[in-house]
Amino acid sequence: MNPFTMMFLSTMVSGGSKLMAGQAESDAFNEQARETRRVGAEKSRVAGLEGRRVVGSQKAGFGAAGVELEGSPMLVMMESIGETMREQESIIAGAKSEEKTLRKKAKQSRMAGYMGAAESLFTLGANS
Repeated sequence: MNPFTMMFLSTMVSGGSKLMAGQAESDAFNEQARETRRVGAEKSRVAGLEGRRVVGSQKAGFGAAGVELEGSPMLVMMESIGETMREQESIIAGAKSEEKTLRKKAKQSRMAGYMGAAESLFTLGANS
């Protein structure tokens, strides 16, 4: 095999490897992003259930004590509901932010793979 053919094949393998590595890393980041979204949604759901449990306990406690559900007791329950909603919103916002970062890393990894493959081809052209 002549030296140019060997250099050409070597460059193609190198470029292809860089392209595949970039795509594999991109796929991994995208999978992490999907998992981040799923986990965020689940954490938000669990926070909502816990909030409802707290309000239910408050309501039962007030009822057992013979307290009417108006005025201060109602304000306490409303504040608990508000805290739960804020916690859920915070969880979702954090998950969305992390997901966005991971999607950006996926795109950068894919581009790095393309650039690595292009670099290999340009190196072949410069050495010819």
